[in-house]
Amino acid sequence: MSPAGAGEDAGPAAALAALLDEARERLAAGRAADAEPLLRQALAGHPQSSAAWNELGRALNNLRRLADAEGAFREALRRDPDMAAAWNNLGHVLRAVGQAGDAHQAFARAVELDPGDGRARRNLAMSFLARGETEAGMAALEQALESDPDDALAHAQLAHALHAGEQPAAARTHYEAALTLRPELTDAAAGLGALHQAEGRYADAGQRYRQVLATDPAHPMARAGLAAILEIEGRYEAGLALLEPRLGDAALPASVADTAARLYRRLGRQSEAMALLDRVAASPHGPADAALLDYTRGGLLEDAGDHAGAFEAFRRANARLPGGFDASGFRRTLDRLIGFFSRERLAALGGSGNDSTQPLFIVGMPRSGTSLVEQIFASHSRVLAGGERTELFAFVRALCDGDTGRWPEAVASIGPARLAEFAGRYLSVPGARDALRMTDKMPANFLNLGLAALLFPKARVIWCRRDPLDTGLSCYCQNFLSEGMAFARRLEDIGLYQQGCLRAMAHWLDVLPLPIHVVDYEQLVGDFEAGARRLVAFAGLDWEAACLRPDQSERVVATASYAQVRRPVYASSVGKSRNYARELEPLRQSLAAPWGD
Repeated sequence: MSPAGAGEDAGPAAALAALLDEARERLAAGRAADAEPLLRQALAGHPQSSAAWNELGRALNNLRRLADAEGAFREALRRDPDMAAAWNNLGHVLRAVGQAGDAHQAFARAVELDPGDGRARRNLAMSFLARGETEAGMAALEQALESDPDDALAHAQLAHALHAGEQPAAARTHYEAALTLRPELTDAAAGLGALHQAEGRYADAGQRYRQVLATDPAHPMARAGLAAILEIEGRYEAGLALLEPRLGDAALPASVADTAARLYRRLGRQSEAMALLDRVAASPHGPADAALLDYTRGGLLEDAGDHAGAFEAFRRANARLPGGFDASGFRRTLDRLIGFFSRERLAALGGSGNDSTQPLFIVGMPRSGTSLVEQIFASHSRVLAGGERTELFAFVRALCDGDTGRWPEAVASIGPARLAEFAGRYLSVPGARDALRMTDKMPANFLNLGLAALLFPKARVIWCRRDPLDTGLSCYCQNFLSEGMAFARRLEDIGLYQQGCLRAMAHWLDVLPLPIHVVDYEQLVGDFEAGARRLVAFAGLDWEAACLRPDQSERVVATASYAQVRRPVYASSVGKSRNYARELEPLRQSLAAPWGD
């Protein structure tokens, strides 16, 4: 019997219910266009039905008629202001059209009216995260899981947040929980691929992405992630070929468009890259996606010689993202490290007793040449290149039982046995047994060299230096995702951070019992062979000619320097800051400011 026929037999209420049931079935089957006329029919006879207006809004949303969908949801709420589902659906549409603040209020109202609605709570959590309110967003997801531990989508979204917050172990737990509950959940599988990618496990990441694309060929995270891996590997044409079939999509995700624009740029097709960015930027985006597009736009404008336009794009990108750099806390940290790790204290503290000569720590400011230096060593047959390892920071947290406010004083109560345990764990990585040296190019380890000396009294340290204005500019122009790079959002903070790095390294040169080799980037690229030979000799290694061809190494570099290390050594970035002399005045003043200010 047709829905209309059911109404003739059972009365107006039953007819409305039958029409709504049939419309919902069609919506569930992805037939929004077939559901709309049924809902129009329902409303013709029952214009006061909030449920019918809500379902019509869903159909119109699925048809991407967002303005009409918003109107339908508002009609539903005019008739029933306490309809939680309509508030949640309204928030969904408002978010899609760029009205993030109103969307947040709608999601909050939906949760207030129906705290058990997992979908509304997830939407509210994602709204918090998009606003940069990470703790509130994660708390909302945790509350959703307390109410329903089997909410696979909440697990996946919490995993995304944990990954973004640099908690990979917890993120992996929730990704795996999501996939256990719903193996077909492509967002969780792609997220796990992104986690592998961040860990440098590119084969595993690629496998995950390809599995996702086999079932969901248009999945934006998987498609962009796999293309980004191909970009890092220098396979620009292959990466672009993966993305080009989707570039005409009306609702192209910013991440896909940005990766494609970068690939166009690598291939010298700047005009196509800019045209793509212009088209995608015309649609509303959240702060993180808008910043992503602005960073790439800045690079393209710089290529064209429009330095004023480029700097404005970089400024806009940094302003969109949360800062969070604690300048006063950073000063206190530096002062405490310098005050605690005196020459006498280092001599008196019990070390690990580990006599390994493998560790080679490459430290300094980001964008100061650390990747180039490591790539020189990566080209040597007896060196294991470790990239930006985070173990020393993890050890600091462990030694303080999670309370880093107790560092470095807490190390005084740590015995040799525990230090030996950490040293052993640090050295226990695949490939270490066959290597004479192991590089760790985490630049911020300039903060941890006191601990490094206690763990490995026979380690070596390389300090990379570069013109501070060139370094600061390069930091400002990069889309650093790590919370540890929050200082890079403001020129004033970049200057302070550079001051801190200089103060720390001057102290370590004075008191550290480890040999420290200083490399000036300008000298290294100016006479590359001489500089490379000095580096290899400092590491106690025999010279190998391959060290002169770091761009030909098969090793994959996943830091911000991935494109540069695939080029022959060049000096074009030396003095680049001169193109931005006026714009960099706040950085220049910060570099000259007294440390205590």
